Amino acid sequence: MKAGHEGFVRLYRSFTEWEWYTDQNCFRVFMHLLLTVNWKPARFRGHEVPAGTRITSMGKLAEEVGLSRLSVMRVLDKLKSTGEVTTIANNQWTAVTLVNWEKYQSDGGGSEQRKTQRANNERTTAEQRANTIEEGKKGIREEESISARRDRFRSECQAMLDAKPDRLHRSLLDGFIAYWSEPNAKGKMRFEAEEFFYLGRRMDTWQRNAKAKGEIPKEPGVWNPRA
Repeated sequence: MKAGHEGFVRLYRSFTEWEWYTDQNCFRVFMHLLLTVNWKPARFRGHEVPAGTRITSMGKLAEEVGLSRLSVMRVLDKLKSTGEVTTIANNQWTAVTLVNWEKYQSDGGGSEQRKTQRANNERTTAEQRANTIEEGKKGIREEESISARRDRFRSECQAMLDAKPDRLHRSLLDGFIAYWSEPNAKGKMRFEAEEFFYLGRRMDTWQRNAKAKGEIPKEPGVWNPRA
């Protein structure tokens, strides 16, 4: 057992009634997050990291659960759609939060059980905080050329649309990528300059604005833009 992995989490029998229980990928990712999120507040690079949240990256998370990056993105989209998790992302890391963390870990037992968990948790606080911060550092990408970073951004956009095709009309994709990958004088692309950049929400906004301007072509029976 690795250092910092002592202690335990609560798992109620009613979990078998969860709507994603029989979805193998959802179950795997959710259980992994349940076991690896912070159990108490911490800080990372000037940001508060509350209990129930973990700083990581899509690549790191995919490696840990043995799934592809695209599969993990699809799982997170499913879990977000039912209010299980929320994410905040920038070009360096992603913060994944279990919305009902406190509810999952609420103590329905007696005082001795509370004392046991508290003792185990307090014994590993420093290790867990160090692990969380170190994982965040590993998620930071090394310096690359603008071309390589733009190609990666395009791949991430395409993966998002593969998972959810109605998020952005295909005629808008090139313009979306061109705008957000435009570099400034220091070589930092527009999306990289944002402190928080969640790709899905940016696509939603781009599509909503395009629809308001009448820029989405009508294709009856082929594709229906979201309301």
